[in-house]
Amino acid sequence: MIHTNSTIQQQLLICGLNRPTVAKTIFSKAPLQLFSEDPALTISKIISRYYYSHDDLMTIDVMKSRLEDSLSRKEQQKVRNGESPMSDAELSNWYNYVDSLYETNQDTSDEMLSELNKYVKKNLSEAAIYDEVSKEPDNIEETLGKRLDDIKSINLMGNNDEFEDVTGNFAGRVELYKKLFEKKIPTGFSNLDYVLKGGLAKKKIALIAALSGYGKTTMLTNLSSNMVREGYNVLHISLEEIDAEQMLRFDKIMSGMGGKDILKGLDNTNEGLRSVYNIYNRYEQTKNLLYVAKMPGTCGLDDVNQMIVSANRKLNGDLIDVVVLDYPELMAGAHKTGNDSMDGEVIYQGLSKIAQENDVLLLTGSQLGRGANSKEIMSFSDVEGSYRKQNICSFVATLNINAEERKEGYARLYLDKMRDRELVKDKFLYFTFNKENLRYGMEDDKQEAEHHQLVDDTYNNTKEEYREKQSKATSKRENIMTNFV
Repeated sequence: MIHTNSTIQQQLLICGLNRPTVAKTIFSKAPLQLFSEDPALTISKIISRYYYSHDDLMTIDVMKSRLEDSLSRKEQQKVRNGESPMSDAELSNWYNYVDSLYETNQDTSDEMLSELNKYVKKNLSEAAIYDEVSKEPDNIEETLGKRLDDIKSINLMGNNDEFEDVTGNFAGRVELYKKLFEKKIPTGFSNLDYVLKGGLAKKKIALIAALSGYGKTTMLTNLSSNMVREGYNVLHISLEEIDAEQMLRFDKIMSGMGGKDILKGLDNTNEGLRSVYNIYNRYEQTKNLLYVAKMPGTCGLDDVNQMIVSANRKLNGDLIDVVVLDYPELMAGAHKTGNDSMDGEVIYQGLSKIAQENDVLLLTGSQLGRGANSKEIMSFSDVEGSYRKQNICSFVATLNINAEERKEGYARLYLDKMRDRELVKDKFLYFTFNKENLRYGMEDDKQEAEHHQLVDDTYNNTKEEYREKQSKATSKRENIMTNFV
């Protein structure tokens, strides 16, 4: 829900009344940009001045007393200018507005606090840019950059010192626990959603890792497609894919058709593509899937944030729920210092902040090192700087597909990290994979048994091959030693 400016300004004033730091650090910066007209503008100045010399919360009596002084000065100015004084009705409106600030509870929902954050940062940034440009300083990049950095650090999402009675307030606890599921977005894979207790949470980063060419982008595209069909708006950002190839990947997965069928009659009847769009038109709950491609090394954190803003604007009242980013190691600044571990941590911290401020699930990928291919279990530990990145993510999983699985159309997800592993019975989740339409899917009982047997046989064969190699190496060493002696 998007609120009107008057509601946002009222909530911002209430926030300032209850949190003196907000009044002192925000209201004074650019009141004309934050509060467009009276009575909100004048009241914001009264609150700001009060908290510069007082630590205790401002009572309604103090507020009305100071408002009376302010209105008295306004009346005197009107007289000097030859203007008519305020009518009783106009004066009443001022005091009624003050009453509403003290009678209305502060909306501390994530949605409202997120809107307040965006509103404050947008308006203060515009004011800072205008101010610095009008001054025309020689070092405008430095001075403006510092002001904008200060504005970026503003955060209204913190708690308001609201204390919860742990052993009491039963009704409040019920509502609190409901929030555990409110922000979760189903992945569309029942086995994954089961262990995640409903899906992946907004304001968090989830990550899928894989070897190059082992299906990372395809899995991310499956998740994008599933979440759109589940009724969520998705922004899919690619930093390495060619537009036509990625769009074909979307069409295969969304329609369930193979590439040959989709491209049938291209530039003639367009028979295949028409079939794809006929399928799209039958999706009743489908939301918006927006796609944008950038060249590697050209997209930074600010660009991702701006893409979300632009996408929200395009949705005209609706908002993006999920951002899929494929993948951060190709972003601008990902290798800024040459220390991939530290650079990666900075990028992931920035992405986490973007997810929180925009109230989105940020779903991304990462590429495993070449050495992972020789391991029995491929995991995120095979990524440079994995510990720092994994520590920031709420969910991490790694695609495992050996040669036999690829041949038979199977795949596994190794569960590297989950906040809650209560429902996890196996370190892997098992999937089917259709090589024609690129869809990952759920296994039936027969497929599941076959897949487990396939993995066990491959593991045993690998161990036997290893023992044979070791035996041959030992025999060779013994022969060399015998001949040497």
